[in-house]
Amino acid sequence: RQLHMTRLPAIESDYVLELASIQRLAAEEVRELAPWCMEKNLAVSIEGTDVKAITDQKWCRFILRQLLTNAVKYNPANTVLMIVTDVTETGQVFLDVIDEGPGIQPHELPRIFDKGFTGENGRIQNAATGLGLYLAKTVADKLGITLKAQPGQKKGTVMRMIFVEPNSFEAVRRGAGE
Repeated sequence: RQLHMTRLPAIESDYVLELASIQRLAAEEVRELAPWCMEKNLAVSIEGTDVKAITDQKWCRFILRQLLTNAVKYNPANTVLMIVTDVTETGQVFLDVIDEGPGIQPHELPRIFDKGFTGENGRIQNAATGLGLYLAKTVADKLGITLKAQPGQKKGTVMRMIFVEPNSFEAVRRGAGE
């Protein structure tokens, strides 16, 4: 994480923006976390449409890794972690990471992307640094990806990535110095 924090101010010089399968990127990160998922007996389900979005694959995977790491960390053993990809009614590509954990307290939602914020569940688990979501949001902002957190239906959390619209690609590319 320290290396990523050091690189954050200049990641624009490392962008390679291209059309990528969002489900494939998610599947690659799930494979990286497979031993931890097996240890907790977590099933991972990837559902929805195999959508594509213009993004930087390496940095998009970095964001996904942060979201999935939190989902695995807070998901109880013997449950299901879902990843859903699709397109909104307005045509925006999105990816949801849906866990069955304790969820985020409503009063904490506005602060979850703040540097150093761990929240009640992070304090209970004693495993949170308060940097994962901060780093994910910082990178997402630079890539034009919107990150949102929503409480789950009954429990858990839905973390949503909304990808930059295709017509915004040129603005992102200009921001990357190309």
